[in-house]
Amino acid sequence: MTASMRHDRDRTPPPGALMYWDTGKRAGHVAIYLGGGKIASNDIRRSGYIDILNTTDIETVWGATYPGWAPPHFPKGR
Repeated sequence: MTASMRHDRDRTPPPGALMYWDTGKRAGHVAIYLGGGKIASNDIRRSGYIDILNTTDIETVWGATYPGWAPPHFPKGR
C-alpha cells in the first residue's frame, strides 16, 4: 500500500475504511469501519462469526496495537 493511503494512528476513519491491528502474530487483524465507533469483525466475541463491536474492543480483548486505517484498495492485476 502506498504511504499516501495510510492514516497512521488516526482514529477517525470514514465508513468502509479498513482498520488494522497488530496482534503480535504474523497476519494481525483487519476490520471494516461502519461508523459511529463500530466495526464489523470476526472472531472477537465468537470464533468463526462476524459481530458488530466498538473499535477499541480488539485492543481490550486481544491486547492488540492499533497502527491505523486505509481505504479499501484493489490494485489492477494483483
